Amino acid sequence: MWHSFRIAPPQPIGWLLAVMLVMPAIARADDPKRNDKPKDDKPATPAEQYQALLKEFGAAEQGFFKAFQEAKTDEERQKLMDTHPVYAFPPRFLEFAQKHAKDPAAFDALSWITMRARATDVRTVEVWNSAVDTILRDYIESEKLAAVLTSMVYSYSPKGEHFLRTALEKSPRFEVQGHACLALAQFLRWQVLTAERLRDDPTKVEQFEGFLGKERTEQILKNDLPKVTQETEQLLERVLEEYAEVKHWRGTLGTAAEGELFEIRNLAIGKVAPDIEGEDIDGEQFNISDYRGKVVLVDFWGFW
Repeated sequence: MWHSFRIAPPQPIGWLLAVMLVMPAIARADDPKRNDKPKDDKPATPAEQYQALLKEFGAAEQGFFKAFQEAKTDEERQKLMDTHPVYAFPPRFLEFAQKHAKDPAAFDALSWITMRARATDVRTVEVWNSAVDTILRDYIESEKLAAVLTSMVYSYSPKGEHFLRTALEKSPRFEVQGHACLALAQFLRWQVLTAERLRDDPTKVEQFEGFLGKERTEQILKNDLPKVTQETEQLLERVLEEYAEVKHWRGTLGTAAEGELFEIRNLAIGKVAPDIEGEDIDGEQFNISDYRGKVVLVDFWGFW
């Protein structure tokens, strides 16, 4: 329900009295000597500065996504890709880490670089390499190192491989060693899968050269795949023998290693397909081994 009010105009004497009463209060509020609410001139802590930098990046990234969605053509979208803040912000995070090298927030900034900057892009590779070198030099004994290892798996970078091997060899932390062992196995397996893909379809080589650079792509193609696969299996077996109970996002490192080994030994091209039992669309039970020798397409799907 709406109500209307009629406000009578102030009488001259009442208006003058009101002004006289208000003016001293205004004067007191404007008095520079008065300090009813002291200002907090304390500078922001490194942790607060880091959070502010994260927030600024988040806002910039949201702006990028909005512009990308509003772009009308592929040409416009391609041009926008070069403006992604992931290219402009890594140097700022590195500068922050160098400025506050003794503060725990420095590691957070370096970790952010390894996870967000591309290790193979000419615009970010120097910053990425510098962050990796700094972490190895200053944080090799830190338990926080485990948080960085996963970002190395898909880096495609020789320095990423060096990082994982160094962490496995020199970290005094049992959990870090375990995560490094698994991550190194995954890194090597990813190189094998990439090489197999490129050898099977040479038309994709140029595409990968644009992503990784010609030199790195050639290195991956020249890998001795059986030898790399053998080392991968050895690393996964070591995880099962030494670090199986270490916690991992898949439950434990042992669970993750078992899954990787199963895929290598059973799901690779040329391997015998694992025996699968199920029910067809007519409700009849079937076993995939019944179709051995025939071409079979297996489609797994579900709702989540």
